[in-house]
Amino acid sequence: MIVSADLTIQDVITAMSSSIVVASSINSRSHEKKSLSFSPLDGDYRVNYLNGKRETRASYSRNELAEAVEFYNSFRI
Repeated sequence: MIVSADLTIQDVITAMSSSIVVASSINSRSHEKKSLSFSPLDGDYRVNYLNGKRETRASYSRNELAEAVEFYNSFRI
């Protein structure tokens, strides 16, 4: 039996439950790391920074990619 269905990229994104890493950087000497990820289920971008002692997190809506990238780039590793 052959079943035909029209799938869109939105159908695939909605079905995904995990985050997609957009960018990531790690410094093994200073134990710093930062990441920028997209959560298809929530539709937002998340920036995480960890310097070995404290962690900084921020979330941005789907329409705020430029702001998320700017915040990600503000952390120099």
